[in-house]
Amino acid sequence: MAKAEILLIEDDLATRHAIGLALKAMGHQVTVAVDCEEARASLRKFIFDLLIIDPRVTRQECHAIAHEAKALNAGTRIIIFTDKLTHAAAGDRQPIVDVYLPKPYSFHDLEKSLNRCLAGRTN
Repeated sequence: MAKAEILLIEDDLATRHAIGLALKAMGHQVTVAVDCEEARASLRKFIFDLLIIDPRVTRQECHAIAHEAKALNAGTRIIIFTDKLTHAAAGDRQPIVDVYLPKPYSFHDLEKSLNRCLAGRTN
């Protein structure tokens, strides 16, 4: 699998650090944002292959960031971590989101989701 430019939007320092290290160990380039404001600033500067969004931001904010990223690059893939089953319920899902990854998840689950999202890329 080709390596990806990833924007990780995560407000918890320990989680951000652990996920960032895991993504880098997989060979990906990682930019981190602690909130939607930082995420939007990064989206204005770079094109990302993948966004990983923590649900501590509101569901509406998650989906707004996803739409903004897709508007800038239709090929951007989106993973949203979910901490509630209702967040990923059928009526709540957005087609713009590629994967809703329920918590708790393992790094293996994250890697499988990444592989699924990034399959077929050629860079």
